[in-house]
Parts: sequence; C-alpha cells; structure tokens
Amino acid sequence: MIQQIEAWRREHKWSARRITDELADLAIVINRRTVSRHLSHLGLGQRRFIDPSGENNRKPGTIVARWPGQWLTWT
Repeated sequence: MIQQIEAWRREHKWSARRITDELADLAIVINRRTVSRHLSHLGLGQRRFIDPSGENNRKPGTIVARWPGQWLTWT
C-alpha cells in the first residue's frame, strides 16, 4: 500500500485526500492523516519536494469583474 501511495504521489502529484479517496475505491480504508504521515516519511510531504523546478499541475484562471468588489467569477 505504501508503494502505491508513493507511486500516485510521484506520477500524478495527488494530494493525501485524493490518494485516500482512490484507496477507498479499491476497498482500502485508511485515514487521510495516515497517508500524510506516510508521504512525510517518504520525503514527499510538500509539493516542492516533488517538483524542485516549480512546475505544478494547476492552470491559472482569469478573474472577470466589472467593478471593484463585485462577486468574482472564474473563467
């Protein structure tokens, strides 16, 4: 199980929550905190340890507002 956690973290850059959900889909019930501990023990607790170059898997959105203070919508 720990090898699977490490593989998912390195390949997909998934969070502890996502890994916990994926394990639950495989009928393996484990606490998210336990997954976080395993990631920290493996040296993968923070994203910067996976991607020292600063690369990430998020796409920036643009904020569209007609006036300051308007409820913002992301596109």
